[in-house]
Amino acid sequence: MTKLLQIMQATRLFVLLLFSILFLQSAVAVDEQLMLKKSNAASLLAMPVNKVSARLVQEISSEYFGMHVHRPDLNKSWPLSNVHSWRLWDIYAGWKDIEPKNGQFDFVKLDAIVEFSKKNNISLLLPLGVTPEWASSRPREKCAYGFGCAAEPTDMMHWRRYIKTVANRYNGVIFDYELLNEVNLEPFWSGSLDALLEMQKIAYVELKAINQKNRLIGPSMTGNSESELSKWDKYLAMGAGEYLDIVSYHLYVPTSDPEVAYGLVERLYQIMARHNLKNKPLWNTESGWLIENLLGPEITNSYSAEWLRLDQGNAIAIVLRANILALTQGVSRFYWYSYDHAEMGLSEPKSKHKKAAAFAYQNLALQLMGSKAQGCSIDRSVVWICKFTNSTNLALFYVWTTDESVNKISRSKIGEVENKTTFPLGESVPIVGEDITISKIPILLK
Repeated sequence: MTKLLQIMQATRLFVLLLFSILFLQSAVAVDEQLMLKKSNAASLLAMPVNKVSARLVQEISSEYFGMHVHRPDLNKSWPLSNVHSWRLWDIYAGWKDIEPKNGQFDFVKLDAIVEFSKKNNISLLLPLGVTPEWASSRPREKCAYGFGCAAEPTDMMHWRRYIKTVANRYNGVIFDYELLNEVNLEPFWSGSLDALLEMQKIAYVELKAINQKNRLIGPSMTGNSESELSKWDKYLAMGAGEYLDIVSYHLYVPTSDPEVAYGLVERLYQIMARHNLKNKPLWNTESGWLIENLLGPEITNSYSAEWLRLDQGNAIAIVLRANILALTQGVSRFYWYSYDHAEMGLSEPKSKHKKAAAFAYQNLALQLMGSKAQGCSIDRSVVWICKFTNSTNLALFYVWTTDESVNKISRSKIGEVENKTTFPLGESVPIVGEDITISKIPILLK
């Protein structure tokens, strides 16, 4: 009996060690070169001269603020307060990880993530896909995560079984599922649009059969050139909107400030309206920028020289502005990429400490949960004044400039405001005098 117990303990330690190694991989296994394809032409619709109207005046939920965390420490708390949504991408929980052999499922990692999310009140978004080699119609084709993973399965019954197995196991716990990832990029999807739509129909039908509350988020694309948007348009024209609950696009504008994404989002809404999808929610399930690490490592040269390399101050500014504008334009969910990426992260790779932009994101979420977007005015073409109202109808004004030579604004242009809150820490002080100093980092006036 003693020997049996020793064997059992040794086996348990081995499983725990293997589990830790899986989570503590030093880098996300995506070929960084494919990231370059996310940098396309300028957005297609011009920025308004002096006003951006709020597209949806609805209460901002706690789940709007999302994040990617690749290597979570499941023995600690969720790393970001007020951020309640987690997209499980680049965490090795795809089909090839869950069913590495035909009919043999391994839920050790995903079970642990689900338990962690329940304890920390985190809403999960689980992408479906990443075809295993054994199921792939092109098993020797190189893909973002090895071989065969960007191809459709040889037998759609395998896909159906995978969907049913996952959805049944997490019935009543995971409600949001996303079809694949960035399907306009071949490392993620190399099949036809017809095959993609067939997989989407199967996923939608099976998810709804298990629980009507389950939601399928449509396959995301990325890029802001007309050639990329035309692919999205073509796919929706095939009737894909009938088999999704939520529309998804990745709002990457990595060579530009976030205001450039305005034209991209408006173009997406145009396409959605053309296919009778204007009443469906639009989610940004992934976007981010390169952010410097104070303690290293330096950002590699695998990214285009045109991509912005943000210092700590610029990272604060862009995290805030990207979310304020997305909320104003009616985007219903925003998953930042990412918390712990070595070159796009909101935490330091070596010390694991939060960067200033992470604190800014937390504080913005705290301020805006339960509030409603009211629109933005643009003063002198460069000063943004974006208004929200909270649950007590108190007006909140986020103000910044895109031209730091314009660094003052008169209090009278805002309204009756008495206090100024600064980022990243959310410190509030009384406003003194008529002129208020502004910068590229938004301040909150109320």
